[in-house]
Amino acid sequence: MPTLPLNVAEPVTAVFGVMLYPADEDLTARDRWEALTLAPFVAQLRAQGGDLDDAFVNWILSHCGPHSIDQNDLAERWLGGSMTGELVKVLLWLTYNRPGDASWSKAVEWLEAAASKGFTRSAIYRRKKQFVRVAHLWSAYSLNGRKVGDLRTFLGLSEQIRVWGQMWRRKAQRAEPLFGNDMWSPPEGWKHPDPNWPDRIEIPRYDLPSLAARTPRWLRPR
Repeated sequence: MPTLPLNVAEPVTAVFGVMLYPADEDLTARDRWEALTLAPFVAQLRAQGGDLDDAFVNWILSHCGPHSIDQNDLAERWLGGSMTGELVKVLLWLTYNRPGDASWSKAVEWLEAAASKGFTRSAIYRRKKQFVRVAHLWSAYSLNGRKVGDLRTFLGLSEQIRVWGQMWRRKAQRAEPLFGNDMWSPPEGWKHPDPNWPDRIEIPRYDLPSLAARTPRWLRPR
């Protein structure tokens, strides 16, 4: 499994970089996004007389150019990651409340019915494929009110979602786990905030909003 870069000067920005640019071939764009995101704070801290590590500043300066970030691509990545997080939330609800119906296809169908224009089945599947390595991180982001907050707590939730997705499977012949093994995770030695981890998985429960007439047929009362 790829390892989240937590042993850096700004780990929250680094985690967001991975969430937005999860593929191995995204490394250059990921570093550029992080550097351009952090650069304004460097100038601000310097103006305030703050103490900055020279190696940190040099890393930012060396990764800021020569090209800028494609803002249309960045907006698409925010949308795709958020969409994937919402999709996993639906899947979590299904595994708790309708395990016989729980599948990626059913979650996609619900999200397509619930979401605004642009959340078509093909668009959801395309973005899920792009962000599946970080689906647990985007799901934690969604469950956490679309914020990170305390990084250790946030990663504790994302790790619970990752392990859930790698363990849960439908009661069907040849059923496979929802997640594969190629998921970004904290480095060796990172401590989960739950002292009972990994023996206990506790993901917050929640209700899906009512879709009224748009509710998929398989989810309507029988």
